[in-house]
Amino acid sequence: MKDFGIDKLFLVFFCFFLILGGVHLQNFFYSNIFFIFLLALFLIYTLKTKKKINLPHGFLVYSLFISIFVLSLFWSVNPFISLYFLSLFITGGLIWVIFYNYQKEFGKWSENLILFLGMSFLGLYLFNLIKGNLEYDSLSLFLPTTKNHNHNHLGDYWTLVLVVVLSRFIEWKDKGWLYFSFLAGFYVLLLSLSRSAMVSLLVGVFYLSKKGEFLRRRKLYLIFFLLGILFLFLYSGTKKSILLSRPYFSQAMGSFGDRIYGFGYGNFGHISRQAIGFEGNYSSYTHNLILEMFISETI
Repeated sequence: MKDFGIDKLFLVFFCFFLILGGVHLQNFFYSNIFFIFLLALFLIYTLKTKKKINLPHGFLVYSLFISIFVLSLFWSVNPFISLYFLSLFITGGLIWVIFYNYQKEFGKWSENLILFLGMSFLGLYLFNLIKGNLEYDSLSLFLPTTKNHNHNHLGDYWTLVLVVVLSRFIEWKDKGWLYFSFLAGFYVLLLSLSRSAMVSLLVGVFYLSKKGEFLRRRKLYLIFFLLGILFLFLYSGTKKSILLSRPYFSQAMGSFGDRIYGFGYGNFGHISRQAIGFEGNYSSYTHNLILEMFISETI
């Protein structure tokens, strides 16, 4: 416990916050505002102890994005919804800066946190499955996001878990835990039917293969792993279309010109609800950041 300082205490609060967000706590906006306050305090502590706060690459672009976002509050159809999403992006930016400045201190702690949360959310899913209480919640990290249960964000999170497991392939002496993690990840991706998660996992595997020698020296494992991802991708195509895109793009493009400055971030539901010819294809979200920026700020 000697090395358990303020920085490790921050990780405990961070873990608690992620759990609250993952279960989609009601009135999460207020919890998030409180967490932003804690993040600001931790940055002040960082400035006091390290004497300097380094900004990550790309932070200037992020700052420009936040500036435009703030301006869009003035013309947002529903500024309260936009403010909610703004608070999430501010939280993400502060976490990004903190982790960038504490890479050495956090180290394996952050990786263990990813594994712990992955197993915790999987446990919550299985608990609700056994209880027969799998209600859909579009913003939950472990419950189905649709009525027909054809998507689950748990697969998107478990992409991180599998990347961490692969990165520790050599150092893990307990191969039983390693194989259990692979099987659990395969199961999660199977139930999630998230193709974006599978594509992200492929990118992660490609990055790891370039970064170190352990995957290049274990090509047989890598081949089976990639074949598994390909199988899951094709299987998801039997449950929902691979080539035919959802109507969100057409709905967003059809709204162009309706409002010169856009509708404000998070208000796609306003467009989708009024779209002609897309009855039964309503969505509150564009599922695409570029498309969301297009309809919210018309840029």
